Amino acid sequence: MRIRPRLPEDLPACVAVLAEVHVADGYPELWQSDSIGWLDPPGTIGAWVAERSDGILGHVSLVADPAGGSTVKLSRLFVAPTAQGRGAARQLIATALSWADARGLDVVLEVYAGTPAVSVYERLGWRFLGSAPAAWLGAHGRRPTLRFYAAPENPSPGTGAGVRMSG
Repeated sequence: MRIRPRLPEDLPACVAVLAEVHVADGYPELWQSDSIGWLDPPGTIGAWVAERSDGILGHVSLVADPAGGSTVKLSRLFVAPTAQGRGAARQLIATALSWADARGLDVVLEVYAGTPAVSVYERLGWRFLGSAPAAWLGAHGRRPTLRFYAAPENPSPGTGAGVRMSG
């Protein structure tokens, strides 16, 4: 598996993998009619894919804070169901953190409370900052609770060790 910058021509294949993730894992909770636009929102400053010779396995991006500043959001992280549990998410995160660190950027993220992703981020050393109801409605008209995290200050081995992030 290799991690590389996402290219514009990768977007249709990324959307195909995202569709598999949506069916298998419910992410994203609401499927977007403009899935390419959702995957590549305004403010995206970096995006990477995990791939093997047979295609794209996963994706992650960094999105700038619309208010400016040195904080960016880790976003749109997903791995194909057939590739989960093999380190792709960890490698994608480490690549994004390393890229941000080289530019002096702080990285944060938000995740639905109660999803398996929470334990993944906590296991990787992300620091819990707090929680709040989302500003939007999810499936079935409910307002999900979001948990907010800052990137690890001292990542554990295998999560981008050597990357020092201040949140």
